[in-house]
Amino acid sequence: MNFLNLLKALPVRSTLFLFVISLTSSSAFAQTSEIFVGVWNGFNNHTVVAEISNLSGEEASLTFDIDTSAGIDLGSEVVVVPGGGTVHVSLNKYAIVDDHGTYTLTASGDHKGGALEINGISTFYRFLPAGSAKSVEYAFAIPWLNSLEGVSGGIFNSINAAGGVTPVFNWLSLYLPPTADAAFSATVQVYNQAGEFL
Repeated sequence: MNFLNLLKALPVRSTLFLFVISLTSSSAFAQTSEIFVGVWNGFNNHTVVAEISNLSGEEASLTFDIDTSAGIDLGSEVVVVPGGGTVHVSLNKYAIVDDHGTYTLTASGDHKGGALEINGISTFYRFLPAGSAKSVEYAFAIPWLNSLEGVSGGIFNSINAAGGVTPVFNWLSLYLPPTADAAFSATVQVYNQAGEFL
């Protein structure tokens, strides 16, 4: 089933939308060194973990920096990931409660290998109180950010799973790294599930 047929198969009362972003800054993510960016959200009592995987056979020494969306530096540390290994960094040791932001990973001064070959995700867990029938209410993961140029798109879903008429809020997050050589500009177009511009 292709994407449009999937959209047509959804109930009319559902609220699934497609958004398209036209990015007008072609080099907004240009940089002189490798930087990897992950997102975090400390609201809703989330436990947030950065999962960092080293795809190369050589050890990677990384500088991990975490900031709020307002640009407040929450701290940094050096993370060493063995070749072919994965390391987990708990973000809750930083002041992330009721805030959100990004973290970055770059080669540390101790890194002796070649170009970094790392990949990762931010994982989010909401645990239930002790004695609950299950220990986790929900969990999800967000892959690290990739730079986008030109027309890009995505979907969001505001269907209220509880059956209520109030839609669930969604946010579109945009990140412009401090190394950007130009201001960010975009046009966001929103379409309903029938493909009609809203």
